[in-house]
Amino acid sequence: MKLIKAYIRTNMIDKVIHSLEDAGFTDMTIIDVKAIRAGIDPKDLEYSIEIAERYMNVAKLEIVLQDNDEKRAKEIILKTAQTGKKGDGFIYTSPVDEAIHIRTGKANG
Repeated sequence: MKLIKAYIRTNMIDKVIHSLEDAGFTDMTIIDVKAIRAGIDPKDLEYSIEIAERYMNVAKLEIVLQDNDEKRAKEIILKTAQTGKKGDGFIYTSPVDEAIHIRTGKANG
């Protein structure tokens, strides 16, 4: 199994979710996060006294899927999240050795 973590502009996340769902990917997690990066377009920045830095609101999408679905899911995310501007985000993948259902205690992987 694979874990995909994608950091996406908040204004693009609905499009990405719908495209993944249309392709049959239904189990995912979306989290609002703040990204601090150099080179972000100033119009996308916000400022925070607590952070004392510039940050950009982004959505973090996490999805665990079978190895053979990884390429297709990444292609969908790339196609639907891309604006061509700095700050479009990143996709990270990593292996998942095991997944345990809390309700049943059964393991996958």
